[in-house]
Formats: sequence, C-alpha cells, structure tokens
Amino acid sequence: MRDSPPFPPMPPDPSELFRVLGVKSRLQILRLLSKHGALGSQRIAEILKISTAAVSQHLKVLKQAGLVVDERQGYRIPYHLNRKNMRHYRRHFIKVLAFRGKHEESCCCEPPEPLLETDDLNELERYRGDLIRHLAEVEEQIRELQKKRED
Repeated sequence: MRDSPPFPPMPPDPSELFRVLGVKSRLQILRLLSKHGALGSQRIAEILKISTAAVSQHLKVLKQAGLVVDERQGYRIPYHLNRKNMRHYRRHFIKVLAFRGKHEESCCCEPPEPLLETDDLNELERYRGDLIRHLAEVEEQIRELQKKRED
C-alpha cells in the first residue's frame, strides 16, 4: 500500500487545504469513502453521477493534499481515507475554527441522532466498525505517548 506523505503539522498556507475542501464534489467523495470504505474512481463516478475523469481529477487533488491514499490491486485502484492525516487535520480545524469545546475535542464517536433509531443492520455494523477503528487509533496514540513518557 502506498501512502501519500503526510503534510507537516499544518500546511504552509491553511487556505490551501480549505481550497481543496471547498469543492462540493471533493467533500462528497470524502463522505463516500468514509461511509463505504475503499472505492474505485468508476464506482465513485457512478454514485455521484459525474464523469470518471472528473472523479480522477478530484482524487488527484485529495491525494496530493494527503486526505486519501490509493492501493493498486491489479488493474483496479481503490481509494480510501488517510485516517491518520484526517485526524491530524481535524485537530487543527478544531483549534483554528473553535467549533468544539475542550471536552468534545477528543471524541468524535457520537453517532448522528437518527442512527441510534435505525433498524438498518448494515448501517449500525458500519458505525460499529468505525468505532472499533477509532478505538484502535486512540489506543495507538496512547501507546505512543506512553513510550515518549518512558524515554
């Protein structure tokens, strides 16, 4: 698997990242990848009802920004979120934009209200998977901090 190199703590010009995220189709692609996991450009184009060429250009920009990564599987190249960089940027956005308070900053596990009332087993299983992945990321971060403390 090839990962895009991560940005430094914050891109030299934060407005560049906002420019990348300021395009509706790119946000839709990020939401799709978040909800469905890895997808190829053709499948993304089908779902969003835009051309494969447009999707490829958006994916290129998102990849250069470090928001998505690709993994070649023969002729197929599925894309998925670069969760490490997404967490990194989320922390910066929270600080820069002050959307959340101090206690909310560390938890992004709250489901949308309708999700808890749904009878859709697939949606609930997907949410559970997201929680498990998030927990693994938190545990990894704890281990890293504990290691730094020991050194």
